[in-house]
Amino acid sequence: MNEHAHKADALAALAEKAGSNLRAVIFFGSHLVNSTPGQHSAADWVVVVDEYRAFYRKFSAWFDYPAGLVAWLNRLLPPNVIHIPAAGGAGIKAVVISEKDFARAMSGRASDHFCKGRLVQKVEVIYARDDEIGERVYQRLLDARMDTLNWVPLYAHGEFTVESYCLAMMQTSYGAEIRPESNGRVLEVIAQQQASLIESFQPVLDAGVEQGVLEQDGQKYRLSQAPGRAQKWRWRWYFRKSKIRATLRWLKYVITFAGWPDYIVRKLERRSGIKVELTDAERRWPLLLMWPKIIRNFVRLQRSKKEQR
Repeated sequence: MNEHAHKADALAALAEKAGSNLRAVIFFGSHLVNSTPGQHSAADWVVVVDEYRAFYRKFSAWFDYPAGLVAWLNRLLPPNVIHIPAAGGAGIKAVVISEKDFARAMSGRASDHFCKGRLVQKVEVIYARDDEIGERVYQRLLDARMDTLNWVPLYAHGEFTVESYCLAMMQTSYGAEIRPESNGRVLEVIAQQQASLIESFQPVLDAGVEQGVLEQDGQKYRLSQAPGRAQKWRWRWYFRKSKIRATLRWLKYVITFAGWPDYIVRKLERRSGIKVELTDAERRWPLLLMWPKIIRNFVRLQRSKKEQR
């Protein structure tokens, strides 16, 4: 059985067990765009649910902690990231979020960039409970793309083409989190989905011209009005806050993501070339012994990125 069949089986099992509480599943990430997923790389899904506690009660075997605690963490700082086992592979890295929280996370009222940064790229809705839910999900995806008109031009340095718009969007989105990846990673991800990005964002730029937000000169665009200080400050704070909130989510992985120590170590090595060996004691007491080692290597990676610029 190939990887695609394993994922299809995992989706069918998830839908059957979750029942009507499962609203939609969105496929994104390296497996979708084929940007060098490794042997231990999990497929990325956004799992949209109706109610957190009911969902986690159905899948309590995945966690060493009470469903109520996992649900509370999901409400406190949505979304959660969990691991869904799948036979014959690394399984699924699932971003779990309620439909209500998803609507906010994809809108201009989003508390941070976690969902938008992932879903303005190439995605595929692989499950929707019904047509009405599917239409709502597609509208949220469109909302997030249209919202880029509010911030991407601030980071695109004056005039831009649709290609440089997408590059500024991706670089800024990746910069909204501390990631275990080299500077070349964003270029690789863009190269693997460039046609899809242009197809998705050419209409966005055209809409910006129609709305009077942008001016067009041939293949180049620019803002109709220079952004003010308050606008620039707002988006700088938004991305700074996004990085803080994304980092705080790491603390939840201890509870929500089974096998997270090995997953983080493998990803750090795969994307940056930095190899980290974990001792039995570090696996047994990761919060106490492992995090200092991981943080040191993340700092090492960030310094390396700065030197490459």
